[in-house]
Amino acid sequence: MHGDRFEGWPAVDYDAALHLLDRQIVDVDGRLAGKVDDVELTEEGDLLVPTGLLVGPPAVLPRFGRRLGPWLAERYAQVSIAHAARRRPAVIDLTLVERVDSAVHLSAPREGLLRPREEPGVSPTRRRLAHLLGMRVSGGPRRAGVLDVRLSAEAHGSGHHAMDALIVGRGRPGVLLGYDRQQVDRPWLLNALISRLHADSRVVGRHDVEIDWERRHVRIAPGAAVRRLSDQAAG
Repeated sequence: MHGDRFEGWPAVDYDAALHLLDRQIVDVDGRLAGKVDDVELTEEGDLLVPTGLLVGPPAVLPRFGRRLGPWLAERYAQVSIAHAARRRPAVIDLTLVERVDSAVHLSAPREGLLRPREEPGVSPTRRRLAHLLGMRVSGGPRRAGVLDVRLSAEAHGSGHHAMDALIVGRGRPGVLLGYDRQQVDRPWLLNALISRLHADSRVVGRHDVEIDWERRHVRIAPGAAVRRLSDQAAG
């Protein structure tokens, strides 16, 4: 993976927030089909697997902070009462993603593409990337939170992606900007600044973390193999 270009999608490893969130979605005919407002994560046993791109106000509004986000989402639901699925975002199956560069390119046309997921009968537990980002972290750097989620095909073992690690550190999700994870030439001053800003950022393997979704808390196990982010490049 070099810059914004993915080589070998979908087999390539990637960081969910950095490489998917807020990118334009382009259909097979080159027409815009929306924007990636969130990513659907589905629990499969002890794995957390990305299964869809979430689109629309019900997906993006909750990202506006723990208090403001839910308030905005509720106001939208009340104003848009004519929409039967106003509380559920549209979902695009991740299997339709053909490649990713500065945009997310699909293998299907956009007609009829954006619709809420139907869940007949007993459905798997589905989470949202935005709910995981920003969770407070204990057992790692002081005042740390979840900055990103690293996904790998090897973690799943069947050609599909699954969470392989969490990237944790200080600040809010998005502060990393990807400079720390891309092998590109930069002026020495920028390199020094990035190293200083993200000196406490770490990569923690999925087997070494416990996620409490209700309390919005991630606990790193004692003795976990915590690696410096600056020593780890995605791709």
